[in-house]
Amino acid sequence: MFEAHDALICIAEGAYVGQSGRRRLTPDHRFKSAAEMRALFSDLPEALDNTLVVARRCAFMAEPHEPMLPSTSDAGKEAGELAGLARAGLDARLENDVPGGEKEDVARPYRERLDYELGVIGDMGFPGYFLIVADFVRWAKAAGIPVGPGRG
Repeated sequence: MFEAHDALICIAEGAYVGQSGRRRLTPDHRFKSAAEMRALFSDLPEALDNTLVVARRCAFMAEPHEPMLPSTSDAGKEAGELAGLARAGLDARLENDVPGGEKEDVARPYRERLDYELGVIGDMGFPGYFLIVADFVRWAKAAGIPVGPGRG
């Protein structure tokens, strides 16, 4: 994938592939196989053996633990706070987008889905996370920073 890497370097540096005097790499700038490295360092086989020693010493696995999120409100009230914000947001959307006479019939499946999603979020223990993200989004919108839809 030398050509793709070379093109990415051009993009990063604002250059063109055909331009002279720009930073270039060679096709040898890649990950070589173990056999290629053994041939390349045939005069120092212990150097390659030591790479495995270093890799083993660098291996680290963090101990699993529960998520550590800052509390956004009094303990135990986060699920209720999130539900209140979510329901208020749904009500505002329904108020703006649905004609008056049809409102309750149209709203029913949305309210059911919201209750389901809030239940999943609560069961997973993530109401605080969603409140934190909502705070970021609220701040970004107030600061004129575009925020996109989605779950990412």
